[in-house]
Amino acid sequence: MDLKKYGMSPYIAISLVGILCFLSGIVIAGCNEVGWDPWVNTLSDLGVSDSSLTSSTFNISCYIAGICVFIFGLGLCVFSKDSLQKIGGMSIMVGGCGLFLVGAMTLSNVTMHNIATGLFCIPLAIGIILVTLHHFAIRNPFIMKSSIVVLLVTLIQWPIFTGALSEIASILCAIGWWVTQFLDSLRFKAAAIASE
Repeated sequence: MDLKKYGMSPYIAISLVGILCFLSGIVIAGCNEVGWDPWVNTLSDLGVSDSSLTSSTFNISCYIAGICVFIFGLGLCVFSKDSLQKIGGMSIMVGGCGLFLVGAMTLSNVTMHNIATGLFCIPLAIGIILVTLHHFAIRNPFIMKSSIVVLLVTLIQWPIFTGALSEIASILCAIGWWVTQFLDSLRFKAAAIASE
């Protein structure tokens, strides 16, 4: 099967499925964990729960989402002709590896877990910024406007929420950015089909 004719859409769809799996894992683990408070605790606390269902669900959802985010970054590297977007894709791939490691390196080993969390958050944020800058450079108004909204919502929520709520709000903002990427790829594909 030649995925090139579908463009980025399959890669983005796979990453969205992974991120939704991650959110589902958080909800299942959070609801199962007695005493876990999203205002106080962090998501990483779910990975070291005394309940094997909670910790396994959270860690497996990190694995699946990490692989799917990696696939999205790979798609950016494969399909992009712009170096800014390729570098952004590579950075997102590193972020996907970091998310996978967040599930493997739980809080029981704090130093390694913090390194894995840094490998997830920082490269992913840099990748999203670089891909957004690419869309600014090519003057893509749909992505420009949606990225600004997502960035503002992310920045505004940080002082409001604490603990896991801040992490979940940031993940929801990232999902919003991913959805705009998916819609833009569908819009681009529809325009290409219409021009044929």
